[in-house]
Amino acid sequence: MAGRLRLPRPEFQLYHHPNNLSIDNLNKNLALKFPDFVHFANRQINTDLLYYRYSKGKGNNKMKIIYIKSHVRIRRSINLDMDGTIADLYGVKDWLPLLRSENPRPYRMAIPMCDMTALNEVCELLRADGWEINIITWLSKDSSEEYKDAVRKAKRAWLKEQGFHYDHFHGIQYGATKADSVRDRYDFSILVDDNKKVRDGWHIGSTIDPTAENLVEALKEILEKGA
Repeated sequence: MAGRLRLPRPEFQLYHHPNNLSIDNLNKNLALKFPDFVHFANRQINTDLLYYRYSKGKGNNKMKIIYIKSHVRIRRSINLDMDGTIADLYGVKDWLPLLRSENPRPYRMAIPMCDMTALNEVCELLRADGWEINIITWLSKDSSEEYKDAVRKAKRAWLKEQGFHYDHFHGIQYGATKADSVRDRYDFSILVDDNKKVRDGWHIGSTIDPTAENLVEALKEILEKGA
């Protein structure tokens, strides 16, 4: 109908607390907010969360839903793989025999696969906009616990050497589901990974293939869109 206000349809069902939905409670606080919230349709990412409240209708005790926006930010993260994504491990001479002999040196010798200064700059801007920047990287396949620790140390040293700042580092077992590292921490997460199988298994947000597009430019686009 022309001129009629159309409220955004929530993506998920609105859950409420029946014990709170009484006329007495509403009379005490007509601006009562319930703790549940939803995102808008089509998985669009918004910097504001959608809350809802109930109030009395005019002339009777009927209740109607009023949608309001809060200024609470949703929790967002960008999660970067290392090997083959930002660090050229596979370009290091004899990288595979060295890893099989549990030598962590290839992880320190890998050259950057993008402009790390530019990457750090855009990530700092994203962080200022409310994103957290994480590293989620597999460790070497079939390695001892001692070598896993050595690889984590080598990867962190590489990041420090490149001047790359991050919020959380997850050095996880080879083949582990990467989404499990951040699943319960954020409302929306983006994965940057050169491995198609890993990207296809990421169901908690979107993905970026750094082999198909310029990583820095892709992150700038996210920053410009604000989502």
